[in-house]
Amino acid sequence: MGGFSNVIMWEPGEKLEALEERVIKAQIAYCDGDKRGAAVMLGISYQTVLNKLEGYHQRDKDLNQRRKIQEQIMNDKCKVADGEMPERLGGLGSAKPSKGS
Repeated sequence: MGGFSNVIMWEPGEKLEALEERVIKAQIAYCDGDKRGAAVMLGISYQTVLNKLEGYHQRDKDLNQRRKIQEQIMNDKCKVADGEMPERLGGLGSAKPSKGS
């Protein structure tokens, strides 16, 4: 059982879900990726392990999507502040009037 620590840190104020995620993932790693074996050792069903992992995956996917949207909004705000109107917001790249207008 070398290479594994039997200590999982918990910070006061940390949500139980975060601790649970670390425990499940650590047990799977300890079992060399065997989710069924990890479930048995944790005393939960294999389906529960799969459901938890899918939930973590979906949460991470949603967070990444939100980050991308926030970055795009910030980029658009910077462009507008510089006098440009992003094409996806209905502009042609510049909100500055041409000299002939």
